Amino acid sequence: MNDLTRRNFMKTSLSAVGSVALASGAWSQIRGSNDDIRIAVVGVRKKGKEHIQDFRKLSGVRVVAICDADTQWLDAEVKKFKDRNIKIDTYVDYRKLLENKNIDAVVLSLPDHWHALMTVWACQAGKDVYVEKPASHNIWEGRKMVEAARKYKRIVEVGSQDRSDVGLLPLAEHIKQGGLGKVQRIHAITYNARLSIGKVSGPQPIPATCDYNLFQGPAPLTPLMRENLHYDWHWCWPTGTGEMGNLGGHVLDDCRWTTGVTKMSPRVISLGGRFGYDDDGQTPNTIISLFDYDAFPIIYEIRALPRSKSEKVDTYQGITWTKWWQVDRSARPLSFKAVRPLTVQLLLHFVRYSDAMFTSIPITGSLEPLALRCLPRGRWNALLTKRTLPASKSARWRQYQVLNARDAKTAAK
Repeated sequence: MNDLTRRNFMKTSLSAVGSVALASGAWSQIRGSNDDIRIAVVGVRKKGKEHIQDFRKLSGVRVVAICDADTQWLDAEVKKFKDRNIKIDTYVDYRKLLENKNIDAVVLSLPDHWHALMTVWACQAGKDVYVEKPASHNIWEGRKMVEAARKYKRIVEVGSQDRSDVGLLPLAEHIKQGGLGKVQRIHAITYNARLSIGKVSGPQPIPATCDYNLFQGPAPLTPLMRENLHYDWHWCWPTGTGEMGNLGGHVLDDCRWTTGVTKMSPRVISLGGRFGYDDDGQTPNTIISLFDYDAFPIIYEIRALPRSKSEKVDTYQGITWTKWWQVDRSARPLSFKAVRPLTVQLLLHFVRYSDAMFTSIPITGSLEPLALRCLPRGRWNALLTKRTLPASKSARWRQYQVLNARDAKTAAK
């Protein structure tokens, strides 16, 4: 794939209902299946399944491979391809997929702890990347993604798709141009109900269809201590980033995008905890954070609990999802309801906006910094250059390696 084609691929990437897709108009000059952009979708339980559907609508793009550590989701998608008489390559192990030279780009829709490592591996394999938000599990891993994109000259895009929402685009431009006056502060909220994930008394059985070793990947290979293997990984530190990394990735990006902020906040304080439930979740469900930018502060509240038993979710002035700006000479905040995007373009060229990715350091109710909860770099460094998962769970915590000899020689030249 030549450089122009690759860049057109990412520049014209679109998302429908939060998924990635490509604008068909960008392919008017492409003729024949040999020139198609060949996509592999990794993780097909929910978001990846939506990606596949969107790519089907576009000319010049073909999904040629799918990958998932759980074959129940893989088999369901394979059947859809067979029903359409379309050949599709399938993989359980992502590392095997990367060996396929007939894949131009990968779309990563899987647990947060895999985002950075799979991105780096894809760059090393010469493939471009679209990876769902949050960009990475922690700041250090995100920097490795940037380094890999630059070193291997790959395009890496991160999916926080509101920036091309057809309803939000004119509003964002209006605010940037000073239409509301000078922004004094931003107060954003996510009041989104999250029920208890349950509490187990001991290790739970792994579904027979799932390769749990591959599911955990760079995370510790510990017993499953929650009822639901899938989705509830969001609320466990080794694999997820909680609501701050889940919906917060969108909300905080909206705050910065609409005001032209491209840097990380020089000062952050975030307090909260997991309240209301005695369950197996670990991440906070109630947080208030201050991103203390020099120009104006961003205050962000997350509440997953209702204020009373009669309500499903807490509200602010009757609104559950909102963002608003306090402007000069304004007697009251201007509010607008956030809407789910219908057609959205990929927003983040990671190399260009290397300092604009969302990662934060929330502090839990016990005042323990997330930085201390992050998994050690050792298990991650080892995987950067040796795509082998350590045999034992203890090895994943001990192992520490720098770049392999090949990359070291390259860097020295």
